[in-house]
Amino acid sequence: SILLVLKKPHWQTVITTLNPLLNILILFLVGRHGLHYLASAMIIKSMLLFPISLYLSLKLLGARFREYLKEIWSIPMSALGMGLFVYYGRDAIDAFSLWLTLPVIVASGAAVYISLLYCFDKKKVREAYTVMQEFAPALKK
Repeated sequence: SILLVLKKPHWQTVITTLNPLLNILILFLVGRHGLHYLASAMIIKSMLLFPISLYLSLKLLGARFREYLKEIWSIPMSALGMGLFVYYGRDAIDAFSLWLTLPVIVASGAAVYISLLYCFDKKKVREAYTVMQEFAPALKK
């Protein structure tokens, strides 16, 4: 863990204890309102705790926040584009049966994501393909 490397085991204990306690608290406070509220509350909790782990990771790596954003901006932008495509394109696909709709949406969403990522950052896609080749020899041609 990053906190152990930074010689902060007490912080590790606090964060490791805080996360499940917040999960239980959220479950009791929000669970009775339904699954959508519970999922939303868990997402909000994760968004509030994420900056702590990001700060610690950047501190350990000796990186700046601006450098981090410069490296990852293409990923959330591609995900946003994919999400918009799937959201607005699902009406055109809903004419098919449910068993056909889901695979079509998943495949088209993946294709849009990879295409956008390739447009934004060709180097990242090539690096991912190279790593995949190491684990899947069939990709080497």
